[in-house]
Amino acid sequence: MTINEQQSQAFKEFERTGWGKQAEHYDSLVGEMTRQAVDGLLAAANARSGIKLLDVASGPGYVAAEAARRKLDVVGTDIAENMVAEARRRFAGVQFEIADAENLHYPDSSFDAVTCAFGMLHFPRPGVVFFVRVDALRSASGADPPRP
Repeated sequence: MTINEQQSQAFKEFERTGWGKQAEHYDSLVGEMTRQAVDGLLAAANARSGIKLLDVASGPGYVAAEAARRKLDVVGTDIAENMVAEARRRFAGVQFEIADAENLHYPDSSFDAVTCAFGMLHFPRPGVVFFVRVDALRSASGADPPRP
């Protein structure tokens, strides 16, 4: 299903507002489920000390915080300002930024790995987000990753 820009913006506002209201309650609602996914997600991303990781739709920051604990250079992003505030409150010292996953401001090839725990279902156009994230990656050889 294709949606137009107006529908996309309305969907994003719905998500931003809804999750903004749930930020302080996220942990009690679904925090345990999210925490259970962190190790597998970081393993799938081949996350290891020294790499630069972008965590998209970071929510209250569980993935980014664990990546930082493992000595990765990490940036967590979320569209909901209150979620970013909650992540910063919970995990001081980890970098979190307000960002729209479809319009990341990082130059192409800025990161070695990108994670997104449960965010894809919260994006109005997940395919757009996927390619924005691919652009943010750099390959191990230093060359840009291939695009279809």
